[in-house]
Amino acid sequence: MSREPITNTSTALLEMSPIPAMIYQSGSAVCQEALWNGRWVGWAWSTTGKVQNIHSLVHTADAARHILPVPSAHHLGLQAFEVEIDGMSLHHDWEWVAGHEEVEGNGQTHAVVRLRHQVRPVELTIHTLLDGTNFFRRWLEITNTGAAVAALGRVQPWCGLLWRTRTAFGWNDIRQLAGTDAVTPFTLGHYASDTHLWEGEFVWSALPGNKVSLAGIQGKSGWGVPFLAVR
Repeated sequence: MSREPITNTSTALLEMSPIPAMIYQSGSAVCQEALWNGRWVGWAWSTTGKVQNIHSLVHTADAARHILPVPSAHHLGLQAFEVEIDGMSLHHDWEWVAGHEEVEGNGQTHAVVRLRHQVRPVELTIHTLLDGTNFFRRWLEITNTGAAVAALGRVQPWCGLLWRTRTAFGWNDIRQLAGTDAVTPFTLGHYASDTHLWEGEFVWSALPGNKVSLAGIQGKSGWGVPFLAVR
């Protein structure tokens, strides 16, 4: 069963049973993340304020190997962030430390989740800022608690699955659920040019199934802060 929609402007709700989980709500957007088998994963998104019961994640995750074709959910990129230190990807082996929310002076909600890695001497603090709109701001605080110097090779503050669909008979094709025959129901919005006077050229294009990378090598002309939107 689903919970009733959250109606407050922004809030962050911590749940500790059956597993640690955080529910972020800003405007009508809801994001839910949880610590499952040593991984901080994103497992539910909503643009209508609906919150999914955490028990559905536990049930789905435990049964994933029987539902999904190889590779199973254990090997998919479900983690909500990416951190690589000394060539080692720290996707697994996290343990819960603490979590809470703070109300900033401007009324924004600041949610904080702290994790500790069980293999490397690393602590991670996940910061999420909610301002009452349907946009979320996320950054990571990475602390080396060991005596040796460590090289930070890769960081993605936020990643993971955007849409997960399931029925009692298995996983549905999202194209059918979206009512479209297109290759993908998703479109990617981004600035297409860094040419003088064309920096504001914003375009929508089909989001392919392979990797999409936005970067710039010409300073800040159109690419100072790479921006994209998915619909």
